[in-house]
Amino acid sequence: MSPPVTQSITEVATLKSGSNLLLTGNIIALSDSAVEMLKARMVRQVGPAGEISGWHGRFAPGRIGSPGSAVPLRFLREYGGLDPRTESEVVQAILSAQYDSGDHDGGWHILSISLTPSVEGTAPTLECLIGASGTGLREAIRRAQAWLEKASSPAGGWGSTSGNPPRVYTTCASLFALTKLPAPDNAIIKAATQWLVSTQRANGSWGPAPSESGTVTHTAMAIRALMATGLQADHPSVRRASDYIQKYWMPDAVAVQQESYDFHVGQQYHRVTAVYDVDAEVALAMLSISRDGLGTRLWFAVSQWVDRNDEGTWWKRTDDMLSVWTVVPRALVCMRLARQFGPSVKAVRWRNQVVVTSSTRSWRPLFGLCLSAFRPSRNWQRYIVGLMCISVGAAVAALALIGKLNAQTAVVGVFVPLAIFSLQLPLPGRSK
Repeated sequence: MSPPVTQSITEVATLKSGSNLLLTGNIIALSDSAVEMLKARMVRQVGPAGEISGWHGRFAPGRIGSPGSAVPLRFLREYGGLDPRTESEVVQAILSAQYDSGDHDGGWHILSISLTPSVEGTAPTLECLIGASGTGLREAIRRAQAWLEKASSPAGGWGSTSGNPPRVYTTCASLFALTKLPAPDNAIIKAATQWLVSTQRANGSWGPAPSESGTVTHTAMAIRALMATGLQADHPSVRRASDYIQKYWMPDAVAVQQESYDFHVGQQYHRVTAVYDVDAEVALAMLSISRDGLGTRLWFAVSQWVDRNDEGTWWKRTDDMLSVWTVVPRALVCMRLARQFGPSVKAVRWRNQVVVTSSTRSWRPLFGLCLSAFRPSRNWQRYIVGLMCISVGAAVAALALIGKLNAQTAVVGVFVPLAIFSLQLPLPGRSK
C-alpha cells in the first residue's frame, strides 16, 4: 500500500539550484527514493526465534545491527510504508541483540562487531523503538532505560559508558531517547541539561567535546536536545546557538562530518567513528525551533537536495559515507516538510520571504506575494521606527522652543518616542 503522502501528491517538477519555486512533490521524492533504497538493502537472516530482518548501520554486508536497524525502522513507521510482519521481524532482530546479563543488561552495541554495549548503540535504538510494537518490547524498553540512566555521568551528560567523560553527541542522543519516555529520571535529565548549557562555547556553539572547537552539526544536536528537555526557543543558550548556525552554516548538499574517538570498558579500548549529514542535522534543529517551514537558509539547503536528486539517486555517494545516519535524517526532514505543507502546494521565494501557495485558483497567493513585496523586514522596521521617533522628538522640541507647547507636554512628547525606540517593539513583518 502506498503511503498517505505519496497518494495525495501528484505534482513533480525539476528544481534547479537557486530557483524561486519548490513543489511538495519535489521534496517527498527524496523520501520516496530513500524508502526504496532501504527496502532494497534490507537483510533477512534466520535467528534462534525464526526469521529476522534489518540493516547494517553502514549498509554493508554483515550481521544486522541494532541502531542500524532501529533508525530506518522509525523512519519507515512514520512514512507508513512498512508492513506489520516486517516491522515485527525488525523489532525482534533488535531485541535479540539486547544484552541480558550483568552490568551490560539492557544495552545495545553500536555495530554487529562490537563486544560491549555503549551509549552510541543504546540511545538511538531506544529512541527509535518507542512507539513500535512487538512481543517483549515494553520490558526491553524498561531495561534499556535503566542501563542508559545508569551510564550517565555524575557531573551530567553521557560518554560512551559510565566510565567515560561526557560528549555532546552521546549526551544529546540520550536526551532524545529519555525525554520521549513516560517516566524518565528527571534529576538525570536536569543534570545533563545543565552540563550542555555550561559547556556551550562563548560564540554560542558546541563541539564534539567541551575541549574541542564548535561545529554547526554539534550545535544543531544541542539545540534539539535542549528543546526536548523543555527549554524554549527564546532561552539564551538556544538563541545564541541559533545565531551561531545562522552565521556559520553554509548549506552543502554533500557535506558530512566525522567524529572519531576512543572509549574504554575496563582495560579495553574501543574505537568509534560516527558520520553525520551536516545539512540534515541543522535542518532538524531549525524545524524544532520554528515549525513555520522553510526559512530562507533552509530553503537553499532543500533546493540543493532536490537539485541533486537526479531521479531518486541523491543518496548514492562515492566517499564511502553511506549510512543510516546520513540517509535517514535528510529523508525524515523532507517527509515532515512535505506533510507540513500538504498536497499540491507550491512554495515561492520572493525577496527572501517564503510564501506558501496552493494550486487552487484564488486571489490568496497573489495577495500573499504583494504582502511579501511591501511588508518591511525586521531590520527595516527598526530603521523606520527609529526615524519616526527622531522626527516626532524633533517636532516636539521645535514646538516647545517656539512656545506652542508647555514644558511638561514637551517632556512627555520627547520621552514617549525615546521609550518606543529603546524597546523596539516588534511589529508584524518579514524575517531577515
